[in-house]
Amino acid sequence: SARVGRAGSMASMSVMSDVQANSSYNLIPASVLMELFLAQDSDVHRRIFGIQIYKQFLAMREILLAGDTNRLVAELTFVRINDLAAPPEPTHPLMYVEPFVAILIVANGIMIGFQTEPTYQVWDGWPTMECVFAGFLVLEIMLRMHLL
Repeated sequence: SARVGRAGSMASMSVMSDVQANSSYNLIPASVLMELFLAQDSDVHRRIFGIQIYKQFLAMREILLAGDTNRLVAELTFVRINDLAAPPEPTHPLMYVEPFVAILIVANGIMIGFQTEPTYQVWDGWPTMECVFAGFLVLEIMLRMHLL
């Protein structure tokens, strides 16, 4: 009889620890949840969820069954619903020009560094290089004024 009592208590402890392990994660099988969402309203839902969670359950069911899942996702992720529904903005054409302008600025800085070196100061091509850089930068300014 002591063995049976000990085996029974061991089995109930095992079941209890399984229940505690599962309940600590708040998991529910998807098939059961779908049945609850699709079931008719009754007192069973209130007994399962309690009053506070029952209101959340009703809100979730209303949203999911209404087909307005964007609203649910927005509420759960704390995002405005307009941000979810809006298509991404197209890339502005000036964004493609920015890397080229950055390379021009760096190259111009390197050119100025070479111009200050005494061995390169006498080169006759500096005025032409300065005109090329100035022309590209004026072209960039005109492009910005036209596109903006």
